Amino acid sequence: MRQPLCGIEDPFNQQTLMYRVLGYWRKRSLTWRIYNYTPDMPKSETKRAIRSAFKYWSDVAPLSFREVEYGRADIRISFHSADGPDTIGLESAMMVPLYTGYLNNFCLHPNDVKYIQATVGKKSKHGTSVPVEPTVTLPTDSLPDAEGDIPDPCTAKLDPIMLGPWRKTFAFSGDYVWMVSDMGHNAPMKIDRLWMGLPGNLSAAVYSQRTNKTYFFKGDKVWRYTSFLLDYGYPKELKGLPPNIDATLYLEKNKKLVFFKVVEHNTWDELRSSNLNVHPKPLSNLFTGVPTSPDVAFTWTNGKIYFLKRDKYWRVNRLLSVDKGYPLNTRGKQTP
Repeated sequence: MRQPLCGIEDPFNQQTLMYRVLGYWRKRSLTWRIYNYTPDMPKSETKRAIRSAFKYWSDVAPLSFREVEYGRADIRISFHSADGPDTIGLESAMMVPLYTGYLNNFCLHPNDVKYIQATVGKKSKHGTSVPVEPTVTLPTDSLPDAEGDIPDPCTAKLDPIMLGPWRKTFAFSGDYVWMVSDMGHNAPMKIDRLWMGLPGNLSAAVYSQRTNKTYFFKGDKVWRYTSFLLDYGYPKELKGLPPNIDATLYLEKNKKLVFFKVVEHNTWDELRSSNLNVHPKPLSNLFTGVPTSPDVAFTWTNGKIYFLKRDKYWRVNRLLSVDKGYPLNTRGKQTP
C-alpha cells in the first residue's frame, strides 16, 4: 500500500526513475475475503466501509469486487494491532495505510487514478475498458536547486538504489529517498528522517540480508546502520576500497557484498573479516556481460540483478549472466 505515481516492474533509468507499466491486469473481477475483524467496529460497518472503499476504484476503472467467505480470495483482509513501518513517508494517496480521520467529499487522489487506469484501463460510459498507453518521458531538468524542493520520482536523477530493510527497494536522489515496489512508490522524504545523520548525494548503498546491516558510501567515508540506527563509531574513513565507488549490492548467491569500481569488483564476507581491504578482481570474473563502471547496481524483489549505465540497463539472472535480449534502451519500450 504505497502511493503510486508511475507503473513499475522492470524498471529504471540511471538519470530518471522510469516506472514502466509492462502490461495490464488480466483479471478485472476480483474477490475479497475478511479473515478476522477489528474489535473497534461492528462487522456490518466494517464490510460497509470496505465495499465503499472498493467502489472508489470501480468508479474510475473497469473493476468489480465480490466478497467470498470461504477459499482463497484475490484480496485478503485482516486486522492487527501495531502494524508496522509502511506508514513512513506516506502522505495523501488512498493507498496510504494511515488513518487520518474522516474526510468530507473524499475522492481518490489523482495519482491513484492515474495508476489504476494505467494498469487496467479507463472505465468507459458503457462499462468497458479503454486501454491507456503508458508513456516514458525524458528528464528536462536536473534535481531542483532550491532548498526544500522535493524531487519527482518519475524525473529525478538517481543516486543509489538498494533492496533494503523490510525487503523494500529504496531509491535515493540528492537529499531524498522513497520506497519502491511493483505497485508504485511512496512520497519522497528526507534521507535523515529514516537514517539520522546520513548525508545526501550518496555514491552507493547496500543492505546485507545476512547481518541486517545497511552500508552507505560517500567520498572516502562509510556509514553503517543497524535497522535505522547509526552504529557506534560511524561514519568511518573508507579503508581498503577506492573512494567514490560506482555501485554495490548484496549477492544472495554467496551471501557477500560486492563493490564495483570501473572494471574491477571487490567481494567482502562480513562474517569472516571486519576488514574491507579485499583484493580487487576483474568484473568479468564474477558477472558475464555486464557493463564496466556501472552507474547503479541493485537487486530487485524478484531476485534479478540490474545494472544501469547511461541510457541502457542490463538484467542479470541467478547464474550471474545477462538475460537474453539485454541491454535495453531506457527510451524504448520493453516487453515482460
